[in-house]
Amino acid sequence: MNRVLLVFLAVFAFAARSDGTLRCYMCNSQSNAACEDPSKDGNLQPVECEPRAMTSWHTEMQRNVALQNIAHLFEVDQPQHFTHLPNVACAKMNLKVGSEKVTLRSCQTAKTDTVDPCRAFKNKLDTDSARNAAVSMDYCGLCDNDACNGAFGLAPPNVLQLLIGSISVLFFQAYRLCFA
Repeated sequence: MNRVLLVFLAVFAFAARSDGTLRCYMCNSQSNAACEDPSKDGNLQPVECEPRAMTSWHTEMQRNVALQNIAHLFEVDQPQHFTHLPNVACAKMNLKVGSEKVTLRSCQTAKTDTVDPCRAFKNKLDTDSARNAAVSMDYCGLCDNDACNGAFGLAPPNVLQLLIGSISVLFFQAYRLCFA
């Protein structure tokens, strides 16, 4: 019985992430159709929320003609001097840019008692209304689980952990019934 319990714990530990780095989808629907809401394609892969990935995402927004006017709104959130980002969340925003719907998925500063990134972005849009007259935010949401800013409620890594955990529990129960 102890051997089965050890196998169960080993499988669960292997399935769980040990490095603690949050992984989020980072894309925009202007450059990647798979990023649209709802997602048209399951080819998106979550990316570790680390400074290089966040800078790359911002640079991609700056290069996109349709998003150039709002790319500067994310400059405050640029992690220029950080090597590790302790309070990060996955973000998903649905914007209307002109007549087009745009979905943005990214890593973002996590919401705290004093900081609300969604509210801050909305305030930036309102404050900079002359430059962003044709931009409005329909939705902004933050979450703190791996790949939680995708189109589905239960992210693939969590499904894998749930599946492995469930199978392990079933094997453990079968073992107890057969050898008890």
